[in-house]
Amino acid sequence: MITGIVSGLVATAIVYVYTFLWKEVIFPRLRDVRYQGFRVGGVWKWEGKKNGGDSDVVTLALKQSAEEVTGTMNTLWVRGGKSTTTIHNFKGYIMDGVLLGTCAPAANSTVSHLSIFATATDTISGPKLRLRKTAIDFSTKAISHDEFDLEKNT
Repeated sequence: MITGIVSGLVATAIVYVYTFLWKEVIFPRLRDVRYQGFRVGGVWKWEGKKNGGDSDVVTLALKQSAEEVTGTMNTLWVRGGKSTTTIHNFKGYIMDGVLLGTCAPAANSTVSHLSIFATATDTISGPKLRLRKTAIDFSTKAISHDEFDLEKNT
C-alpha cells in the first residue's frame, strides 16, 4: 500500500515537472524559433536637445519571445540643470512590424501610465522604431502625447 502511495506521488511530481517544462521552457522556445517577424529585442534609444541646455533621453530595453515583448522604458528629463528619471515596465506584442503595449510604473513614486504604439522598420542606417507614446499622469489628470524615432544600440 505504501509503495502505491509513493509511486503515485512520484508519478504526480513527474507529470507536474513535465507540464512546467513544456509550458514554460519548450513551447515558448519552439514558438520563438518559428517566429519569422521583425525582432525588436535589444536596447533602443532616443536623445533630444532643447533650448537652454534642457534634454530628454528615452531608453527602451526589450526582450522578445516570438510575438511577446517585455522590458523597461527609462525616461530622463533634464530641466534647468535638474534631472528626473522615470522607469516603467513594458508589456506588449509585435505583429506585422507594429509594436503595441503598455507601460506601468516600476516604482510607487511614479503615477503615470503609458500606451506605446511603434512601427518597426529596417533602414540603410539600421533598424528604427517610430514610437508614439501617450502618457496619463493620474496625480494631475494630464494626458500628453510624444512621437520620436528610436535607434537600436549595437
